[in-house]
Amino acid sequence: MKKLFSILFLLALIACLVPSLSFGETDPYARQWIRAIKNGSQGSVAGEDGVIKNLRTKGMPYTSYGVGTAGANVTATEYGLGPFHQTVLVGSGVQIPVTDLTGSTNSCGGVKIYDFPEGAFVLLSFQVDAFTFATNAVIDNDHGGDYAFGTTIGTGPDLTSTEIDFTDAKVSIDPVTNVTDAASALDSLAEAYFNGTATAKDLYVNVLLDGGDIDADVTNAVDFSATLLWMESGDL
Repeated sequence: MKKLFSILFLLALIACLVPSLSFGETDPYARQWIRAIKNGSQGSVAGEDGVIKNLRTKGMPYTSYGVGTAGANVTATEYGLGPFHQTVLVGSGVQIPVTDLTGSTNSCGGVKIYDFPEGAFVLLSFQVDAFTFATNAVIDNDHGGDYAFGTTIGTGPDLTSTEIDFTDAKVSIDPVTNVTDAASALDSLAEAYFNGTATAKDLYVNVLLDGGDIDADVTNAVDFSATLLWMESGDL
């Protein structure tokens, strides 16, 4: 009888251990979840190089689902979870052509830096970090202007409406050598909702050069980094 109980106990112990040993090896969804939420570095879980210490993450995981396309000289790092996206755009030497409108008239220009996927989305926040403007033979250290981010290209003689609808205002760079930051100041849901269901929305970086400072057509290079937090809202 003792031998029978010993055998039954051993079988019960094996039955309890087998699911634990196979967890993560046979369940790809469990493995993906472990990757997403782990932030430890001790031990291992089914081949992973860290253990789950708690459910607090360091940030959203990388994603390739429902993302857009970066423009020339721009890199996009995409994070996301479900409909929520954090897109980090870094521009290096982004070329912005500006046509001189002559006289004392302000002149504007812009270039596309990101093409959103088709569909509506809500912009939860938009932060610009360290926007820098390169000088050249036409625009020097003493000249001034503004920059903005919006869903249409800047054409002048001012930046308004959809030319500034991500920053919600122009940001002064006077002189242009100033290194400036900006954060969106969206005052209502109507301002934060972008309907790209018929035509996908684009994001442009736009600049304005003061009329008294520009006397010829010019192409200027800008560097920047911008972080967008946005939520997909469906595609009709």
